[in-house]
Amino acid sequence: MQRLNGKRLVIVVFTSIVALVLSGAAYIASANGGGGGGDAAPVPNSAVQGTPFALDPAGFAADEFVALTFTFPDGSVRDLQNIVAMDGALHVSKTMVPNPFNVDPVNLYLRSTLGGALHFVYTPTTSWPTGAYTATFHGLVSNQVVNISFAITAANVPIATPGVNLVVEDAIGNPQGYPGDRSTMSGNGFGANETIEITVIKPDGTREAFPYQPTTSLAGAFTVNFTFSAQRTIGAYTFIATSQNTNYIGVAQFDLLPPTPPTPTGSNLNVLVQADTPAPGSTRVEIQGSLFWANEGVQLYLQTPAGAPTYGKVYPLGPQFTDRNGQFAVAIVLDQSYPTGQYTVVATGSASGIEDSADFTP
Repeated sequence: MQRLNGKRLVIVVFTSIVALVLSGAAYIASANGGGGGGDAAPVPNSAVQGTPFALDPAGFAADEFVALTFTFPDGSVRDLQNIVAMDGALHVSKTMVPNPFNVDPVNLYLRSTLGGALHFVYTPTTSWPTGAYTATFHGLVSNQVVNISFAITAANVPIATPGVNLVVEDAIGNPQGYPGDRSTMSGNGFGANETIEITVIKPDGTREAFPYQPTTSLAGAFTVNFTFSAQRTIGAYTFIATSQNTNYIGVAQFDLLPPTPPTPTGSNLNVLVQADTPAPGSTRVEIQGSLFWANEGVQLYLQTPAGAPTYGKVYPLGPQFTDRNGQFAVAIVLDQSYPTGQYTVVATGSASGIEDSADFTP
């Protein structure tokens, strides 16, 4: 309860049940025996955490400085200065090729050969999340830009048993998805009626047990539906399914993608007024917002009617948080001490900057 100049204001927050559950758990899982499956999608230009990998761009001018940036799975872009800050100068100096004579020590630019080529070798630490990357080489003299896509995978991933298929996919069959969306894990080729232990390798290379152990059908198949929570690290997750009796192994990768915020096209703010609710003389006001960004804070403010003693002041109603669809709802109760007239509610998205207002009369 908040008091505005001695007046009582009751705020009731509506929270999505699904969002509340997801915030407290890594996955939500449900399962059944059966289901099919297919081969996992191939991983392009794969590198492994803790193992050197090489990138070989060409087409630059002779002996020119070349800037290098990496686009990470979460969409962030980092140059070599950022890599030094992330992995440490000692690690970088021991694993990066060309050697220091071919690197600008101040800006950490690479330097091409007389033939306009580069041979860049680096050992990614577990600070490099597993997932899809793009390396961008930019020649500072020639203006030549070379993009190389590659993926970083976890170390020590077992080889799948021939004939065993494991697939993790979204609702339309893609091996990737977003936090909050339902994903499906399907396996076949295992023994009949046996328990499957599932290990998950997270983007940082650490491992955890999947919270549910399915049992296969008579055909040796199983299906599990689950949801990644919003707190999960963006990147590639490796799922390893091992049958307890036959010791068959299935391996699949699923890329958790960063949520894509909608283009700010405005918002929709509605106010519903119910007189004599919850008690005679009081008014319940429900504020509904949509078309904000997903999972962002929204600041709400209440402005009293013109001519009222408190007019000219804007009272905060406290921050609200949108769900994954960019929606929120909150209710306030105004008692008889509030003046009659037109009120204004103002909502501002903390991340998107989207602002909208709506007028109402109790």
